[in-house]
Amino acid sequence: MLTIRPSSPRSGVALDLGTVGTLVSVPSRGTLIEEPTVVARRRGTDHVVAVGSDAEALAACGADDLDIVHPLGSGVVSDPDAATALVAEVVRRAAGSLLFARPTLVVGVPDGATDVERHALAEVVRSTSRHPRVSLVSEALAAALGAGPGGAEASVIVDIGGGTTELAVVAGGHRTAHRSIRVAGNAMDEAVARAVRSEHGLVIGARTAETLKVSSGLVGGGPSMTVTGRDARRWGWLRSEPVEPALVAEALGRPAAAILRAFEDLIADVPPDLAEAVVTRGVRLAGGGSQLLGLADRFCQTTCCAAKVVDDPVRCVLRGLERCLRPDRLRPSQPADTAA
Repeated sequence: MLTIRPSSPRSGVALDLGTVGTLVSVPSRGTLIEEPTVVARRRGTDHVVAVGSDAEALAACGADDLDIVHPLGSGVVSDPDAATALVAEVVRRAAGSLLFARPTLVVGVPDGATDVERHALAEVVRSTSRHPRVSLVSEALAAALGAGPGGAEASVIVDIGGGTTELAVVAGGHRTAHRSIRVAGNAMDEAVARAVRSEHGLVIGARTAETLKVSSGLVGGGPSMTVTGRDARRWGWLRSEPVEPALVAEALGRPAAAILRAFEDLIADVPPDLAEAVVTRGVRLAGGGSQLLGLADRFCQTTCCAAKVVDDPVRCVLRGLERCLRPDRLRPSQPADTAA
C-alpha cells in the first residue's frame, strides 16, 4: 500500500475515467470537463477523428467510414490507443499549459482491477505529458471522500457507475472492507434490452434501453412507453411497441439483486465493533446508477440500513479525487491505496 503525497493544488489534475463518461477537473482553475468516453476512428486505421461528445455526434450520424470505439470496459482500459487519445485531449483542454509543470494526475481505479489493468491505466494517463506524476486512487475511497465528511465512524459507500459498482466501508479515511463487481449501469441497460427482445421480439439500442430504465426504474408503475426498434424476426424492418414499466422493473431487478448481494457480502466482512456505526449511519449511494428510481427504497427493504443518494452523485468520485489534491483536506499520512 502506497501513500498519497498531495502536490500543490496549483499543479494537480483530478481524472475520473469512467466506462460511460470522463470527468476532469483542475481545482486551482475551477475547470471542469465532462465528456462521453467515446472515440471516433477512421475505419481500418489508427487515425482518431474525434473524441467525447464530438465522437458521439458522429456515431449518431452512422458514418460508414468510422469506427466508434468505447475505450473502457468495466472501468478498465480495453483499447489503449483510443483511451490515450481521449485522455490526452480532455486533460489538455482542462489543464492547458499546466501539463508542462509536471502536475500530479490523480485517477480513480476500480478496486477489482488487476495489476495488469492498473498498469495499463497508469500508462494511458502518463502519456498525456512528458513527465506527469500519476496516482491511482480507489474509486470507492474517492467516492467516500466526495460524499462528505465521514469522521472516525464507519460509513458505507456504494458507487454505481457505468461498468462497475464499488462498495466500501470507510472509517477515518481508511477502507476497512470493500467489494467491486462488474455489474452497474450498462448491465442494467443490457438487461432491459434483453427483456424487450424476449417479450416483444424487438431489438432496441442502448439509448432506448437507458430511456426505459430512467423512466421506469424499479418502481414498475405508470403508463407504458412506446419504443421503436428492429424486428428480431424480420431483420431490417422497423417496428414500434408499447413497453410496460413492469417488464422494465422486472429486468432491472436482476442487476439490482446482484448489487445487493455484493452489499451483503461487504457487511459480512465488517468488524463487529463497527457494525453498529454502519447501521446507524446508513448507506450512501453515489454514481449515475444510484439515481435509479426505487433503488434506495430497495436497499431499505432488503437490508437493515437506510440508504440515501448523495448530492450530485455523478461527480462524487471526482470530488473525492479533488480532495486528494488538497493538503489541507487530506494529510500525507492518510493511506489512499495508490499506485503509479
